[in-house]
Amino acid sequence: MARFRRTLGLVLVCCLLVGAAPGIASETHIHSHTWEEIQKPSCTETGIKRGVCSCGDQIYEYPAALNHDWSEWVTTNAKCTSEGERTRTCKRDSSHKQTETLPKLPHNMTDWRLDKQADCTEPGKESRRCTTCDTEYKEREIKATGHAWANRIVKEAECEVQGLSERYCQNGCGISPEEQAIPVLGHNLGAKTVIKNATCSIDGEIRESCTRCSYYKTTPVPKLGKNQANGHNFSSYAKTKDPSCTAEGQETRTCRDCGRAENKAIPKLPHKSNGVWDVEREATLSQPGLEITRCIDCGAQASSRNFTPRGYRYEVPTSAWGPLASEYPGGGGSSLRLLYLDLSYDSDQRFALVTEDGWLIGFAHVTVANGAVRVSVEKKSEATVMRYRAWGMFPDAATAKAVNYDNSLPFDQAVKGPGESCVIALNMISNYYQGTGNERFSDGLVSPDGEASYGQINELMLQMAEGSEE
Repeated sequence: MARFRRTLGLVLVCCLLVGAAPGIASETHIHSHTWEEIQKPSCTETGIKRGVCSCGDQIYEYPAALNHDWSEWVTTNAKCTSEGERTRTCKRDSSHKQTETLPKLPHNMTDWRLDKQADCTEPGKESRRCTTCDTEYKEREIKATGHAWANRIVKEAECEVQGLSERYCQNGCGISPEEQAIPVLGHNLGAKTVIKNATCSIDGEIRESCTRCSYYKTTPVPKLGKNQANGHNFSSYAKTKDPSCTAEGQETRTCRDCGRAENKAIPKLPHKSNGVWDVEREATLSQPGLEITRCIDCGAQASSRNFTPRGYRYEVPTSAWGPLASEYPGGGGSSLRLLYLDLSYDSDQRFALVTEDGWLIGFAHVTVANGAVRVSVEKKSEATVMRYRAWGMFPDAATAKAVNYDNSLPFDQAVKGPGESCVIALNMISNYYQGTGNERFSDGLVSPDGEASYGQINELMLQMAEGSEE
């Protein structure tokens, strides 16, 4: 076939060369081929067709292979003892066949059947068989169970007598039980019972009894002797020394058996006050004064009391008064005032320090510079004692109310503000005198310059705002 194709190719080349020679034909020739089938196509090989023109020109075509036209599969079923097979044949050429092997089917085995029960010493057996072929058979051994040992008491042990137990097989295989002795328990002595108490001059006795039998053990307790605290036959206490306001008294009791004596102190008598109050310590703003009375018998202090001179006030909550942003309860039932500050420009303001009972005792100087706040305190009277003072700064009133601040920001130092505005709280506990530089706070609010009220300032600001709108 390959040789034929090479020959055909050479013929075609020669024809092309001849057709290309000039002057052979003066007119254009149109080929008209007559076709003949040289080789028919089969299932696996292509066919050959040749077309021949009257001028001698030849052309070839090669129809494609037809492929197999298979019949349906013919199947021989597989079994559990042999493989199966399926075959199909080409309808064009019966010599072409295709065969496939089908694997064996699995055996259809029964469940395991008990043929012999295993016991303590002998193994058992079980088997199963294929229900399809009845030739496949398997068996397997069941291990011997071994003895199921248990113990039982034949005779309970006692305090002084051995007991007996035996080890036996619970499966009932007939093996003889193994006996084993149970050791004696020994006495279980319980709580001690005092039969006779020991005293300072007589021995005592303690008994311990077994909780399982009638056995008991007696132990002597030596007499306690004169120098022991317990076991004495004491008399009642009798007074042997009278007390006074400067010295304790005494009462004594004595053991009737050994003569041991025990003493007990009688508390001092209270001082008898002469009823005259003398000043022991003068009052200051740091602490109240102290008055005492004296004993008519020994002259020592009989009683005391604090006194506060007229106009002295102690532990008074004190706040700064200014443009009020908000107010909420502070410690000790006082009110903590929140003051508004504009940090967008530099300023120097002075706020009144007012006690909860309405006295002006000083001023808080608040300076704003470059967005930072500096707070200092000025007292109207040097005698005033500010026991506690603290100030805090917050972005707004809501934040201030949510924070329980215990540590103060530093006084007399610039502290950076939270933005273009803030609220501050200044809280103090003061001891002061109603007079000597301090004065009643009657204007309600005091302005930064100490003269006009905040009400007047607010009115002025409203007027300025209305003027700017015009």
